[in-house]
Amino acid sequence: MLSESYQILKSTFSVRRSPGPAEYKLRKPLRFSIRLLLFVSLLGLSCAPSREDSFTIAAAANLQYVLPELLSAFEKETGMLPKSIVGSSGKLAAQIQQGAPFDLFISADLKYPEEVYRGGWATAAPEVYAYGQLLLWSLTAGDSIGWADLAAPAVRHIALANPQLAPYGRAAQQVLRASGHWEALTPKLVYGSSVAQTNQFVATGAAEWGFTAASIIRTEPWDQRGRWQVVDPQLYDPIAQGVVVLKKRPQHLAAAQKFYTFLFSARARRILQDYGYTPPPQSLGILHD
Repeated sequence: MLSESYQILKSTFSVRRSPGPAEYKLRKPLRFSIRLLLFVSLLGLSCAPSREDSFTIAAAANLQYVLPELLSAFEKETGMLPKSIVGSSGKLAAQIQQGAPFDLFISADLKYPEEVYRGGWATAAPEVYAYGQLLLWSLTAGDSIGWADLAAPAVRHIALANPQLAPYGRAAQQVLRASGHWEALTPKLVYGSSVAQTNQFVATGAAEWGFTAASIIRTEPWDQRGRWQVVDPQLYDPIAQGVVVLKKRPQHLAAAQKFYTFLFSARARRILQDYGYTPPPQSLGILHD
């Protein structure tokens, strides 16, 4: 048995004879093709973006429509296109504190990035990159928009994001309490895990009205559908949205810092304004064109 195995190995690996002319002609192109394939593979690796450039952004759900435009502008400016994860600020903050592999946290408030910073996960305290705007949005409403319309029997469900996880949901809850309609409208309230899910409730007809971010009415096709009403900002605390660079993955710090700086640039400010956000004062001293 051992002798038989030896003979198999010997026949597999030993050279029996030199190739003849015809055989050589067949092997030469094959040898060239293998070398060419190896060269192209190495060239592709050398042209691929470095690992430091492949950072990940965790973004609040209210940014789901404006974020692609920000990423596109950033790519044109730097050649880098980061990955992005969208969710409620509260859930993202919890994931970060559990060790999620994110490099930048763009929140819908200051509370959650501040918690992340105090927990030692961020390089510095959060800065406000924009102020959000709350509105009521409906695809089924008539010409009239008012509290009496929300109380009407035809309105069975009013959607808002979970106030425990989403800053826009917390703002909506403040509005209902401050306006004195919390008790009357509570039976109609349905909660989404984030503003994104609130938008889904309204878009699919699961809710007749929804409290959401102003960016929804700046986005096709919703900018041409339904009715909306900006909520009086005196009825809720300012939605100051903060951002922090995360330090879990040091190899991505430089790339994440570039997007952080870009977020305060004049170009990013214009994009955010186009989607209904109010940029912070330019006194931060980190703006650039």
